[in-house]
Amino acid sequence: MPLDAQPPTRLAAASRETAQQLRCGSRWAVCHTHPQAERWAATNLRRQGYNAYLPLRTVLRRDRCLPTHSRPVAVPLWTGYLFVDIGSHWAPVAHTLGVARLLMAGPCPHIVPEAVLSALQAGEALRRSITPPGAQWAPGAACSLATGAFAGHPAVVLSVTRHSATVALLLFGELRNVTVGIECLVARDE
Repeated sequence: MPLDAQPPTRLAAASRETAQQLRCGSRWAVCHTHPQAERWAATNLRRQGYNAYLPLRTVLRRDRCLPTHSRPVAVPLWTGYLFVDIGSHWAPVAHTLGVARLLMAGPCPHIVPEAVLSALQAGEALRRSITPPGAQWAPGAACSLATGAFAGHPAVVLSVTRHSATVALLLFGELRNVTVGIECLVARDE
């Protein structure tokens, strides 16, 4: 050890822990909920002081009493998932009623890129309408992949070019950006 080097102290260990907390800091994470408990989990997270975002889309559902009548219903964009602003203290989120677990990346929750969350929030009004106005594949539109290994997998359009679209998929416990051809996308029916 060089003469001018100082031995490690408790303060150095505490600063490493603080740096670890800052890396896991105030950002949005993906929260996996219990079956059909997305709204309940979001409400309980808000009661605890967390910001929760549950992206919804509108679908037509047949009425149980009048089978000839359909009505618009807001359903989660991804069943079983919502986004939560975890801040610096994320451990209580995993023990909230309605929450099954946080999607983790090692010891810290997996942080969603800001661009993905912005695209989801920007497309909220588009997904709330039954027949979206304008272009079919506008950013924020709910879709599914028609071909390939992920055929039928639900996705959300993030950006569109002339021949391809970048979509967000929940794959392997993470939100992934995938670029596919426009012809590979189909409207999501439910």
